[in-house]
Amino acid sequence: MKKTSKVPIAVIILAGLLLSVCNVLFCLDYTKKLDTVRKVNIDNSIDLVMDWQSNVVQQVIRDSKSRLKNFALSGDILDLLKDSDNPELIKKGQEYTERYYANLDNWEGLYVEDWNTKVLCHNIPEKIGIIVRKDDTIEQFRKSMTDNPEGMYFNGAVESSATGEYVMSFCYMIKDENGEPIGAVGGAQKHKNLSGYFNKIDMSSANAESYSLINTVDCIYAFHSDISHIGEEVMDAAHLKILEYVENGSTEGSYSHNGKIVSYRTLPGTKYILTLTCDEAKFNGAYGSVNVFPVVFLAAIEILLAGLVVLGVYMLSGSKKHNKAVHIDAVEKENAESGDTPDVR
Repeated sequence: MKKTSKVPIAVIILAGLLLSVCNVLFCLDYTKKLDTVRKVNIDNSIDLVMDWQSNVVQQVIRDSKSRLKNFALSGDILDLLKDSDNPELIKKGQEYTERYYANLDNWEGLYVEDWNTKVLCHNIPEKIGIIVRKDDTIEQFRKSMTDNPEGMYFNGAVESSATGEYVMSFCYMIKDENGEPIGAVGGAQKHKNLSGYFNKIDMSSANAESYSLINTVDCIYAFHSDISHIGEEVMDAAHLKILEYVENGSTEGSYSHNGKIVSYRTLPGTKYILTLTCDEAKFNGAYGSVNVFPVVFLAAIEILLAGLVVLGVYMLSGSKKHNKAVHIDAVEKENAESGDTPDVR
């Protein structure tokens, strides 16, 4: 009787332990899945903003190329490049250049140059007659256009010789009727003007703190959300790490750095790296209340299970005492009737 009475208590304790283990495993699995969802949502938020930003940059580049090509279509430009010493053609070309430039938004400069890079027309007349490139770079410059299917030279961020500002520079090759190159037209967008496009992007979902365009040619900021950094050499440790990743063949990625999520993406067809720095703490704060749930849930269930086990053990113990008391009463009654002394042990 004494041995069998212990079995229900052992069963209750064992069942409680098994339920407790199952509860812990469930909460661990739930937390793991929640963390996976959290990371996916963070990645998606950052990717969405970077998609918008890269589209903005690529659209500005496409628009700039298109405007430059349209400028080159004028017969005045072709006639001038065929006879670049003709004063009348130079005058007509200069007037056309100034008119066309007046209708451009956010452009730093517009010019026409012969195949030796001598400026024939420029929106800043004082620049007419200068040689843009010297002998040591002119062949590379020519080759970059002749090798390009578009006949376009895009050098990314350069310091303008006209204004000293960092600009997005383009040159488009012009050929004669025989397909021989005879000159080029060039123009540039001010990088700081990109802020007007970027400001239209809602970056709140990514908790963005800063963003930039890094020019990989000379490792400077072609653009930065803080425009005072435009043209500065990249010295930030997080961005230097990005340059190292890209140099080793990476084209995009994200990593944590001093409480920030730093993401980067190279832009095809350019020498730019787009970067986005986000506040990791704000992401964690957004998911903090959700992360607390499994802990609270686990604690509540564990307390409930412990209470049920204690209650079950207590009830079985009380039942055992009650049965023993009933047994004693029955024995005493039986002995009283028979006249024997009860032996209750």
